[in-house]
Amino acid sequence: MSQRAHKFGAKTVITLEGERFDSTGAFHYFQQLKLLEKAGKIERVERQIPYVLTVNGMMVAKIVVDFKVTIPGKGIHVGEFKGMITPVARLKIKMFKAQYQIPFHLIRLGEPDTLLAEIPR
Repeated sequence: MSQRAHKFGAKTVITLEGERFDSTGAFHYFQQLKLLEKAGKIERVERQIPYVLTVNGMMVAKIVVDFKVTIPGKGIHVGEFKGMITPVARLKIKMFKAQYQIPFHLIRLGEPDTLLAEIPR
């Protein structure tokens, strides 16, 4: 079974434990979050969390966020590791922010990391 190439050139990573990451950047970012969790700076890290997006009670889309992080004293934050932001992704992020009112962090290489900035050092 061959794997289909990512449309934006990302390289899929599959760990020895069988966890799948859509890019090497997301994989390395998750490793960083797990280290912070082991150090007690983060209470919990979860991956690939689905959220239903509704309008007037009707489901119109679903967004699966890369990371859901519980930060002591700051609650839940979610992060999406993106190389390329499509118009659909931009719309889903806006809908998520309006519906859930959970801090949403767009994580991009070469840009300031607002999620890690929330974690006390």
